[in-house]
Amino acid sequence: GYYEPSQEIALLTHLLRRGATPALVIFMDGVNWGTSLDQPYLTSQFVQRFEAAQFAGGVSVLDLIHNWPMMQLARGLSSRLSTDDATTEGQPEDSFSEDGLQVANRFIENHKIASAVTAAFGITALFFLQPDANYNYNPELYRPALPDSVDVLRPRKARFYEVLRSSGRYNDLTDLFHTWGEKRKAIIDDVHYSPAFNEYLARHVADTIDIDQLLSHSL
Repeated sequence: GYYEPSQEIALLTHLLRRGATPALVIFMDGVNWGTSLDQPYLTSQFVQRFEAAQFAGGVSVLDLIHNWPMMQLARGLSSRLSTDDATTEGQPEDSFSEDGLQVANRFIENHKIASAVTAAFGITALFFLQPDANYNYNPELYRPALPDSVDVLRPRKARFYEVLRSSGRYNDLTDLFHTWGEKRKAIIDDVHYSPAFNEYLARHVADTIDIDQLLSHSL
């Protein structure tokens, strides 16, 4: 969860080092900004676990129970039902302190790196700006209502997508909520697409793929 472009590039280079050379790589980005330090969102938890293993004789039973999947599910449901200003799922807290322009620059630099790597290996790469509920999804379709923090984030998201669109580096799918239907639900919680909207999104992605080029790559 919480994957963002820096992690995607790390995964891509890991696969290439193992000898896996795909014909096509698709980057679908925009919702997850990453942390202000541009490190995986769960880094602080990993640091705590490593310190516990190295210096404190291991992880306690309470820590293990705390991270059982059922316990994580219960905490997630509880946070969604609460009315305080928690951040929405998929958006690490310190993303809310970042300006959309700063994050957009990070995305563009990652795009340059991914383009260079895929080109060096003869891989076709497609880059998409994804439909983003925190940007332009109809708030009236949510139940329960979203926290106030989302209202703070939306103007930053607008600046962010404006810069990325103007760069000319991405296939822009941010308007798909509109073409899907302004009064038609597409989100099942606060950020994740419904199965039907996922299929709708996939069809738009498929329309951009050059099948003949991919076949020639595999021959």
